[in-house]
Amino acid sequence: MSERRLEVYLYGKKSGILSDNDGVLSYRYDKEAKDPLSLRMPVREEAYGDRECRPFFENLLPEGEVRQNVAVKERVSEGNVFSLLDSIGGDCAGAVSLYREGKKGTDNQDRRPVEISEEELYAIIDSQKMSPLLTGKNIRLSLAGAQSKFAVYIKDGKIYYPDNVFFSSHLIKPENEIFKNIAVNECFCMKLAGKMNLPVPDVNLKKVKGRVYLLVDRFDRLIEGEKRERIHQEDFCQLLGYNPDRKYQKEGGPGFKECYRFIADSAGISSAERFVSVFVYNYLIGNCDAHAKNFSVLHGIKNIMYQDGRLHAERKAGAVTLSPFYDLVSTVVYEGLSKEMAMKAGYAWDIRKVQKHDFYRIAEEIGIKAKEFDRITEKFKAIEAKAGEAEKEIKETGFDTEICIKIKEGIKKRFAVISGKKAK
Repeated sequence: MSERRLEVYLYGKKSGILSDNDGVLSYRYDKEAKDPLSLRMPVREEAYGDRECRPFFENLLPEGEVRQNVAVKERVSEGNVFSLLDSIGGDCAGAVSLYREGKKGTDNQDRRPVEISEEELYAIIDSQKMSPLLTGKNIRLSLAGAQSKFAVYIKDGKIYYPDNVFFSSHLIKPENEIFKNIAVNECFCMKLAGKMNLPVPDVNLKKVKGRVYLLVDRFDRLIEGEKRERIHQEDFCQLLGYNPDRKYQKEGGPGFKECYRFIADSAGISSAERFVSVFVYNYLIGNCDAHAKNFSVLHGIKNIMYQDGRLHAERKAGAVTLSPFYDLVSTVVYEGLSKEMAMKAGYAWDIRKVQKHDFYRIAEEIGIKAKEFDRITEKFKAIEAKAGEAEKEIKETGFDTEICIKIKEGIKKRFAVISGKKAK
């Protein structure tokens, strides 16, 4: 088989060429390239081999059933990373796009976006198994992760199909048939995180013809008035060189210690402390699926802040910072899901067996004092009251909050564990 090649663009400018030789990938930067695709792949003349570049490119793709369905729809092998990127790599996470050589073309800035009607939106949500990620709509869109979702462009309250000019600004996550009320679950956990001063994108529950979905702002998009641009991001599997099938620590993937040390060395103490805080938060809400792909960094950003549902970013060339948090869901409320955590907490894998000393063990492993961990824990002392506020807000919008009550009960028990107090 002859060599196949894709042009890779970063921030809309050509970055280099991804090549495939009988399933072996390589990546060579363009002579004019200045910005690295990955912290693990600084710009250089020599090409990067398969082992070096595959983790970055494969982690751009969806996983699990979504990937299987995309492969069937696009008539390619689900194990063929290059062919999948060729099919759906036009709008990837962050600021990356992939095109066949010479096929990017010139973007027509004067044309208008194509609106998605209410009927079309319902049909898209209803057909996610058959046409995930808007496949079949002549849209080359790739979103990592195993959860069903697709991206859209929204302006002035109207929803449009994304494309090269009107690139996606929001994610739509339809209600899951298997895990009841998961959209409400995620909305509650995300809103509660924001109330606990953890940076999260704006999320809102919506309905179309009775079908519930979660609308999520993309944190890798910066919108300031009419100015819109992509922000480059990498998840921790890309950053640490793990393929997506090793995103869980028990499968040989990154644990908390490895992730913490990376973020402390690369992004500084502020990002590192936020990482500790969200680890504690995921324990409190009962999120056992907080694996390495559910954490990312933003390139060229020194600091981030979310206010009024909008990302405010302090720019600095070459800087990286821990991204806003996403995919915050209580998994323990579902009986059929594992109670083993994606990253080990001290001596414990099972979230039900975690004790306060396990977090002290974590503190010891990353080189902070127990009292420093207690200071971080103290930040969550108002979490029960804030959880009540988040539930009330969701209830006032007309959604059933039964699952929120279950999550709140778990938060109360787990906070008692790490605070050294008995739950009342």
